[in-house]
Amino acid sequence: MKQRKLILESTHDRAIVEARYPIFKSQADMFAETLCPKGTNKEHYKTECLNRKCQNCGVANLLLMPEENDTTDEAIEVTWEKFEYVNVCTKGNLERKKLMPVKKTTKIGTLFKFLLELLSTFPSHQFRAAWQNQQLKAIISNLSANDCICIHDFSENFRHAVLEYDGKDSTTENPNIIKEHFFVVSNDDKHDHHFVHEVQIKIKEYLNSISYNVSTMHEYTDGCQCQYKSRHCMGDVSNGQQDFGYDRLIRNYFETSHAKGPQDAAGGYVKRQADLAILRRKATIQTAHDFYKFANENLQETRDSSVCLRRVFRFIDNIDRNRDRYFKSIPQNRNIHQIISEREGLLSVRNLSCYSCDSCLLNMAHSCQHTELVGLVKNIQTEKERGCAIVEDISPDDDFEVVDMIRKGSLVALYTDDEGEDFYLMKAGSCQEKLKSSETDDWQGQYPEGTTVIRGLYYRKTGPLSYSLIKRKNVIVSVKSVLYVTNDILTDSVIDLSLAIHEEIIGLAEQSSL
Repeated sequence: MKQRKLILESTHDRAIVEARYPIFKSQADMFAETLCPKGTNKEHYKTECLNRKCQNCGVANLLLMPEENDTTDEAIEVTWEKFEYVNVCTKGNLERKKLMPVKKTTKIGTLFKFLLELLSTFPSHQFRAAWQNQQLKAIISNLSANDCICIHDFSENFRHAVLEYDGKDSTTENPNIIKEHFFVVSNDDKHDHHFVHEVQIKIKEYLNSISYNVSTMHEYTDGCQCQYKSRHCMGDVSNGQQDFGYDRLIRNYFETSHAKGPQDAAGGYVKRQADLAILRRKATIQTAHDFYKFANENLQETRDSSVCLRRVFRFIDNIDRNRDRYFKSIPQNRNIHQIISEREGLLSVRNLSCYSCDSCLLNMAHSCQHTELVGLVKNIQTEKERGCAIVEDISPDDDFEVVDMIRKGSLVALYTDDEGEDFYLMKAGSCQEKLKSSETDDWQGQYPEGTTVIRGLYYRKTGPLSYSLIKRKNVIVSVKSVLYVTNDILTDSVIDLSLAIHEEIIGLAEQSSL
């Protein structure tokens, strides 16, 4: 809206023009302009409106000024950024595509044309992201005895999961939910459904060892095709009873690029401790097994057992890929966000998860009270495919890190172990970069050549949720200290965080300090 504001400032009848072309204060206000009202006592927009199938609303409701449609040579030229897949070099000098912000300089009409294209799908994307995260919170709050939640995530070449299950001292009135971080380290760097299956076996063996007999396993994963969401991955889930003995195996998928959470902080902490041990010459870590041995000997205990009871480490040397677990395609699997396995080879699938109604909490998804939002349950019989070749499909979640969101003007929350401070805030002055020589910033922080950093300015805390920018004193910070990034808050001289964002950052900071 910065460009619209500049155009309006040069308009004679500004009040009249602004009434027709308002300056929206937030994304939500802009979305609301293109959607039908939620209605009385309604928390969400109608699905048909979000999916742009409603005849009464749509992107056409967002009126553009003549200047905003202009793509001629005389049009205003603007610089902006959009996420695109770019080729990047990874370890071993391999090239692969990665989703990253790319700077564009175009005529203003090109920018607004892209905005309209984005608005055609983004509200529904945002709704799915928020809904899936709400359902995770709902099942954590209503976890039944003999149930377990497992949030899966790959972290470079080791695998970890966050386990939550009903504790031994639980009662129906006072459930005792225990959280543990479960890490699987391996020298096998092929991240596929076979690897995930080996991890599931390790988790089952661990739960058996502590005499926790799981009835329903609730998994949450990102949407990476080769790891969790391909036809082979879903086919594997359909055999959950046979493989693990669960009565029910449910896999829920976060919306694309919205799978970041405490599980990332858990993995980042372990890697950071290993880096520090090497720098301080307290450990020699040259192989995956060295990493496992260091972590198992030094990192099992946590500072706060109420946040995480313990860290559990397991090592896998070889992955069994000689399994007859290749399946024929499953229709529209990218639209599916929940799959339920209750009988060998049979999956119940639906567009979104639901743990917000009594029917779904009682495992009666066919009687869900939110069908208009999550869709009808469909039954799919998985069918094995013989002699198929595996092609790794890279989804937007694959190799996507929170630091990839950082660009000039981003608000970044940083981990700190300073007493009296929960976290630091900074305004990023650039994207991440690798130092070509050693540098010292204005805060006397020293960083050696080759360190990946971001530059910017610190904020000073002036109230419980208020912050003031410290100008003319530049800071350099390592990307390893980044907890949270948002581009939805204007990084002005003075900012106020919402309570929800503040609590989210606190949660990530607590995970990093364990």
